Amino acid sequence: MQQYKTDYTITKQPVDPQLVRTMPTQFGAVDRRLVYQKHIRRMSAEQIALYVFLQCVSDAQGLSFYSDERVCEELNLSHSALQEAREALVQDAFLLYRRPIYQLLNLPAPME
Repeated sequence: MQQYKTDYTITKQPVDPQLVRTMPTQFGAVDRRLVYQKHIRRMSAEQIALYVFLQCVSDAQGLSFYSDERVCEELNLSHSALQEAREALVQDAFLLYRRPIYQLLNLPAPME
């Protein structure tokens, strides 16, 4: 297998440093409050897929950077489905996005 050396380093900076998530004490690969606080009930299948994917690939600050093409390939989504899912997650305060950085946020307040 050939290894490639790059002459650059990608520095991940939060979209909003004041909103860097904190890890809850009862944290698994995906924060269980997503289900227990009923957030998942208002999400589409595409939103759930994108959110869980980002949970899996983000660092401790909730930061990740994947191209739209790569996310679509990994999740088997169309470009428009990815855009819709991302926009809904941003609007519902689950994440921030400034190309190419995704920033997962602390979960919003629980649904009533």
